[in-house]
Amino acid sequence: MRVIESALLTCNAAIALVTPDFRESQWCDQEVGFCLARSLLVVPLMRGPDPHGFLSEVQGVKLRSGTSAQSAATDVLRILASRDETRDRMAPSVVRFYAASKNFESTRQAFTLLARIPKEAWTPEMVHEVERAAKDNYQVKAANLRTGTPVPEAAGKLLAPIKRRLEIDEPAAF
Repeated sequence: MRVIESALLTCNAAIALVTPDFRESQWCDQEVGFCLARSLLVVPLMRGPDPHGFLSEVQGVKLRSGTSAQSAATDVLRILASRDETRDRMAPSVVRFYAASKNFESTRQAFTLLARIPKEAWTPEMVHEVERAAKDNYQVKAANLRTGTPVPEAAGKLLAPIKRRLEIDEPAAF
């Protein structure tokens, strides 16, 4: 019990797995309500009924039959990376997600998330990690956006004003 209380007191966001059993749980409503009372973002993952109460006002992720864990995780990451309450804390994770892309599609998805990181949230380490990925990760180096623009080129344009703000002078790695 103390472990759950500690997690609820220290988390930055929460995910509620809303299944047909959710309403019958003695704890789910209390845990979600606790997070909402702390003004935390709670993302419902819905497999079955729509959320109820205050949670019904939050846009969630509908888990359809056959939804992969990776797809659900990407949807949650997209929400966390784009919401004011969580995007600054998510920025380094988004950069790592991009740098570790395993295929061209995940590179495109991750680049979309990179573009949503507020300029003020970028650090020199994050800039260098994005540049390194264009050099070291073939899935980033060879990927193109749907427009046909190479991802490393788009990343360079995205990073240019950030590098000026951070006063990073060295040329891009790609």
